[in-house]
Amino acid sequence: MKAFGDKFKADYSGWYFLRGDQQKTMDLAMNSFKILINKDQNNNFVHMDLIGLVDRNGNLRAIYRPEATAKEIAQGVIDLAKE
Repeated sequence: MKAFGDKFKADYSGWYFLRGDQQKTMDLAMNSFKILINKDQNNNFVHMDLIGLVDRNGNLRAIYRPEATAKEIAQGVIDLAKE
């Protein structure tokens, strides 16, 4: 996973890369976060690069594209925390 993160110049002070059971991970992403996931010709995950904001009940409340700023995402979290 570190090699993958390094490829994208991940800032490890704020990102954690996790890997678990492949089918459970795919099911979680597709069913809970509504994120399209597929496999490439090498059986690797390929997925949309979106950030999902999920409430304490597991409901998807917002989807942010990669262009979203940290300020926009933080405001979404603040607004959700006020509910």
